[in-house]
Parts: sequence; structure tokens; C-alpha cells
Amino acid sequence: IKSFQNIRRSYSNFVPAAYIRYYRYQYGEYSNNISLNFNTLIRIPTVEQLAPLTDSTNVYRLNRGNMNLQEATTRELRFSFNHYDQRGKNTLNYDLSAGVSFTDNSIADSIFVDRQNRRTVYLANVNGYQSANMRADIRKALKLKTSELQLRLTSMADISKTPGYVNSAFAFSNNLNTNTDLVVNYTYKGKLALEAKETYGYYRSRQDAFNTNYSGANIATAFSGSYSLSKRLMLNSNLSLNSNKPSGNKPVHYNIWNASATYRMLKGNNAELKLTALDLLRQNNSIINSAGPNSFTFASRNVLQQYFMTTFSYYPRKFGKAPAAR
Repeated sequence: IKSFQNIRRSYSNFVPAAYIRYYRYQYGEYSNNISLNFNTLIRIPTVEQLAPLTDSTNVYRLNRGNMNLQEATTRELRFSFNHYDQRGKNTLNYDLSAGVSFTDNSIADSIFVDRQNRRTVYLANVNGYQSANMRADIRKALKLKTSELQLRLTSMADISKTPGYVNSAFAFSNNLNTNTDLVVNYTYKGKLALEAKETYGYYRSRQDAFNTNYSGANIATAFSGSYSLSKRLMLNSNLSLNSNKPSGNKPVHYNIWNASATYRMLKGNNAELKLTALDLLRQNNSIINSAGPNSFTFASRNVLQQYFMTTFSYYPRKFGKAPAAR
């Protein structure tokens, strides 16, 4: 649209990669899959980074381009291990992965902040960006006489060292983000299903050059369940207990409770009438609690609170007769 955004450039880079994999299959028992990857990634600056269109209505953040930006080169190494249990019951499956990356000429912010807290954001190529991440997913199933119990633990962690400029001062930001989910599912005779979930997320960002350090946590405990009164009528409900704890502010707690009833109709049960009640406690909040390399954000958004909804659905399951088997 704008003539200054019509940019012609060419890039040429050597991008080596390597891949090693080991696979073991034990029929009827388990299979293991181990892999090690090395990749080289080239991140070319976009038009919005070279010559952005400035939003003049956002006076507290003005983005400026940099026509001298060069491409960033990232080298990453990743290891993964997968175990799949092939037994018919009481299975144990898990996935583990970890990786590290290093970036040369990374495209970073160069921020100027004035006394009115207005930010002018330029971009620059800097060295020293590093990151590491880990993830684990473990699943256990227990089959009982008339029911089944499933356990799942998922955990991840991201660590990064991000370079950048603030008012012409160069600094590294050391960042940590973690999240862990523990889920328990219980089903009984295909009629009753219950689930409990605990989520814990933690973040921390530290800038030694400016002697700044901020952190926070997001915690949620959720319960949900469904019960089939008959082949046509089903009741559902879920409750979420939320706690957001930001750095330097009082924690915010709120609970959300929803419920619904579903009724199937017609001969093939292919028509559905559903009544839903949302936010029965009138506490729904949309909380933002996170951190970046140079700032943290704690805010809330306007969202719908208590309301009721009726929906009708029809599923045309039969599209014609199947051909006779020969």
C-alpha cells in the first residue's frame, strides 16, 4: 500500500541439519522412540520490522522500523523420548523432550521511554540470545471391574536469556516460565464421568543491569462431571477455582461455575436440545498475568458474566444406504 514498504532483498545462507533416530518395537508389550535433532533456522526480517506502518492512535507505543536489520541465525539441538505401552490395560505412556538454542544477530527491541511513560520501539540486531526448554507428559490408566481411572501429569519449563536495549542501555533479561497440569479422570459404566484438574503456572523475569525482578503465579483448580440419567438425558457441570498472584500486587481470586442439561430426541437420537447456565456465581473475570523481557502485565478484560443459553442441533447421520456386502 505504501511505497516505502516495497522492499526488494535477497538472502543466502548455509543451513546444516542432522537427525538421528532409534526405534525399538516389542510386539504386544511396548515401543520406544528416541531421536536427536540439530537444525539451523534463518529468520528473515519482515516488512513490519523493516518499515512498519505506525498506529498514530497508540500514543504510548510507537513502532519504528530499521532498514539495516540483518537475518537472525538460530542453531538448536533437541532430544525426545517416547514410550508407548501396548498392553490392553493398566497402561503407562510417557513423552519426554528437551532442547537448547543459540541465536546470532537476533532481532531485539531497543526501547526509549520518556517521562510520560511513552515508548518508542526500534529494532536492532544483537548477539547473546539463549534458550532452553523441557517438557514431560506421563499418562497412567487403571481398568477396574466396572470403571476406569486415568492419571495424567504434564509439565513444561522455558528458560531464556534475552538481550535488548532500554534507553540506550544494553541489558540481558533472564526469564523463566513454567506450567504444570495434574488431571484425574474417573468413568463408571459409561454413565458417570468425573474429572479433577490442578494447574500451576509460574513466571519470573530478572534484569540485573537495572536491578529489577518481578514474578507471579496463576493457579486453577477445576472439577467437572457428567451423568447420563438415560440414553437421552445427560447432566453436566463444571467448577473452576482461580487465583492470580502478580508481583507487587494483591492476589485476585474468582470462581466460575457452569451447568447444562442435554436431551436427545427423534428415532435415531440425532436431534439435541441443550440448556446451559454460565457463570452461576457471577464472578467471571478475564485476568492477564504474565511477564516479558522488559515488563510484566497484570490486567483484566471485560467479559460476559452470568447468562443462559438454549441451543437446538440436528445431526443428519443417514446419507444413504450402504452397499450390500459380497
